[in-house]
Amino acid sequence: NIIHLEYERLGTIVTKDDTRLGRFFNIWGKRFTRECIFDFCNGPDGTLRFLVNGVANDAFEHYAMRDSDKIEIIYE
Repeated sequence: NIIHLEYERLGTIVTKDDTRLGRFFNIWGKRFTRECIFDFCNGPDGTLRFLVNGVANDAFEHYAMRDSDKIEIIYE
């Protein structure tokens, strides 16, 4: 659905690393890399795809989220 980014480091500048999708998953305590989402990893049972605004993207966990991005993580 919607990811809401909130920063509590008052008086500091939000960096690009703060907005990376992998950081969101790390904070959430979940695995997300170009190879795996949660316990689903590339292999004979399926392949992970990552799209931003309907376009394939190879940044996966390194993607710096921007306002209004539509991010799709598909394992099939």
